[in-house]
Amino acid sequence: MNKKTMRVFIILTTSLGLLLFAAFIAFTIIPTHTGVIAEVQHNEETGGHSIWVVQGSSADINNKSEEELTEQYEYQGILFDLPSYLPDRMKKDLSPGQEVKIYFSGSVQASAPGGGKAYWVAAVNKEEK
Repeated sequence: MNKKTMRVFIILTTSLGLLLFAAFIAFTIIPTHTGVIAEVQHNEETGGHSIWVVQGSSADINNKSEEELTEQYEYQGILFDLPSYLPDRMKKDLSPGQEVKIYFSGSVQASAPGGGKAYWVAAVNKEEK
């Protein structure tokens, strides 16, 4: 290889390494919240999505009606606004009773239920616990 090709290769390799390192650091330092989705909401006007995440088990959520969920978890959990860059297929796959891990800003609004902005949502597999 000539010197110019070697320099380009080193610059590209270094850039890729730094990008991967930054992504690793971001997903290990960003605050997370784990819970069960109680409700998935879609705002027709803005096209935005949000999920209401509570502490509990999938069985508790799946075996209750909307009224029972509202009564049991009325002032609990966090209502996360989902980012617009989250793929639509991922938003459509979110459903009540699903255990999720939310990457978010770390700040939660003092309301009932609390409010927050999610950066990313990942489904939690039973094997990960």
